Amino acid sequence: DKITFPTADSLTFNVPTEEGPDPQRHLDVILVHHHAARQRYGGPYDPATPTPPLCSSYDGVRGHGEPGGLCGTCKYNQVGPDAECKPYRWLYLLFPESVFPTFFALPRTSLSRKLTNGIAKYLVGLAKGGRNKMKGGLWPWEVVTRIGLADRQRGVGKVATFTEGPRLSSENADVVKEYVKSFRAALIFPTVGRSASSFDLD
Repeated sequence: DKITFPTADSLTFNVPTEEGPDPQRHLDVILVHHHAARQRYGGPYDPATPTPPLCSSYDGVRGHGEPGGLCGTCKYNQVGPDAECKPYRWLYLLFPESVFPTFFALPRTSLSRKLTNGIAKYLVGLAKGGRNKMKGGLWPWEVVTRIGLADRQRGVGKVATFTEGPRLSSENADVVKEYVKSFRAALIFPTVGRSASSFDLD
């Protein structure tokens, strides 16, 4: 399952369920895994008829496809809403009672390091011990993370916010730690040339 980033006038996330989309103001989840990503399409992305990206990067450093190579020196690595190659941070969220993570892609507008409650500052804060300054720091999967929405400071639309919630018990944290290891080991990314359905993550 995946959660699409809300539209500019939306105040809720549409969480997929067996009964259909469930609108929620916040996502209270365990952040199982996250990584940088980039995708370049030949035209506007159409979720109704998804097509493979021309080039993809699953670490934000090296692309695969056309043109491929180092993202930092690529001519398509541009800033702005009209840039062909768009940066993301892909999140894998574990909801209560769920067996598999839910995919959620943070767009460029939610990646600024200047955001007070943005993911960059949130992750740094956890690494420094979180709100209780835990010695040795905290992994994202050791706490419940609340993901919300706030208006952009500039322009139209929303940005994702991140707030530290309750810490998991040591027993639950141990279980989740093994879950995270298994998930990361099993995570496989599509390569250019596979069917279009393999790329339906944008």
